[in-house]
Amino acid sequence: MGLPSTPGRGLLAEVAKRAGLGEHMSDSTERSCLVRSIRGFMQQSSLHNARTLSLPVRTALEQLLGRPLSDDEAISVRAYQPHEAPSQEQQRAIAGELRHYFAEIDEKTKDIPAREQEEILDEAIRSVRPGYRSTR
Repeated sequence: MGLPSTPGRGLLAEVAKRAGLGEHMSDSTERSCLVRSIRGFMQQSSLHNARTLSLPVRTALEQLLGRPLSDDEAISVRAYQPHEAPSQEQQRAIAGELRHYFAEIDEKTKDIPAREQEEILDEAIRSVRPGYRSTR
């Protein structure tokens, strides 16, 4: 039992497939969603190496951080539009929807043994964090 090796398919896709939640999505649809997500993220963020920054940019970043940058550091910049927090009523409605959604998933995954679910999660985490060791 292993996780799929297809790029763009991860733990959530595997769990959704096993739970009967994702059969309607083709690999190409999943890849399209992933590409749209990455493009949207890339338009709002950037990653830079400190050693390649121009002096004025590096100085400005050091002033924002309140400390000097080391040449081996990476700097991530993210721009976004802040928004008001949802009202208490909206928060309660969203929480109720989430509880309902997770109850459906729990019902559909009840036949997957807990140990196997833990193994799926551990394998997924290790795929992105090779040094990960479960604390269970």
